[in-house]
Amino acid sequence: MRKKDFILIPIVCLLYSCTSNERLDKQNLPYFGVFRINLQKSKLGMYEKDTSIYKYLKLEINETGKYIFNKEVPFINSESGEWKTKSIDGINYLYLVYGKGIYGVIEDEVKISSNGELYIINTRPKENEKNVEKLVFTRIN
Repeated sequence: MRKKDFILIPIVCLLYSCTSNERLDKQNLPYFGVFRINLQKSKLGMYEKDTSIYKYLKLEINETGKYIFNKEVPFINSESGEWKTKSIDGINYLYLVYGKGIYGVIEDEVKISSNGELYIINTRPKENEKNVEKLVFTRIN
C-alpha cells in the first residue's frame, strides 16, 4: 500500500461512520411531528388562569433538527431553534436548544413518557418571566 492510502482509508472510514450515525439517530428517534399542549397533564402554575390562551399551543419538530412553536409564550425561552440529541453512555437525551446566554447554551431537556408524550420539567422562560413546573405535549400527527 502507498503512503497516501494509509491516510485516505481512516478519513473515508471516519466520514462513513459520521454519516451512518446521523442516519441511525434519525431512524431511532420517532419524535418528529406535531404535538399539542396537554393542559390536563401540564402544571402551568400562575399561567393556569390563562389556559384559553395556551390551549392551542403546538410544537412542531422536523427531521432537519429544527423545532418551532406556533406562538410565543412567556414560559418558553424561544419559539424556534434546534432539536438536539445527546448520547451519554448509550442513552439518548433530547433537548430544545434556544440559543446561547451569558452562561452558555440555553436549553430544556425533553423527556418522553411511556405513552409517547413529550414533557419538559421546569421550563426555561423568557427573561423576567416565570417558568412552568411541567409542560406536556401529545402527538397530533
